[in-house]
Amino acid sequence: MLKIGRHFRFDGTTKFIVGRHKDENEMIKALALPGDVLFDAKDHVGPISLLRGDDSEKNLKLAAAIALRYSDAPRDKEGIVLTEKNGTKSEIVTGGITEPEYLQYRI
Repeated sequence: MLKIGRHFRFDGTTKFIVGRHKDENEMIKALALPGDVLFDAKDHVGPISLLRGDDSEKNLKLAAAIALRYSDAPRDKEGIVLTEKNGTKSEIVTGGITEPEYLQYRI
């Protein structure tokens, strides 16, 4: 996983990986472990992302906002991010996140 995507560290046990292109998106899906959460912007072209570690509401919302930011979604509007964990799918409605807000987590 270290050679795939953009990496973010939310805390000591939680990391978030955002695919950079189609091949990485497919690798991220293939390397997902049970308990990992996959993210995909619902109505916009964008990366597949993976959250591994603490999937608290705070981390899920942060991950969804970053996933939406890296998609083609307009920066000034809310969007829906699809999540999947252990076969269970859900949606998170999130607004955009600014560059300074998410770059503090980027490795």
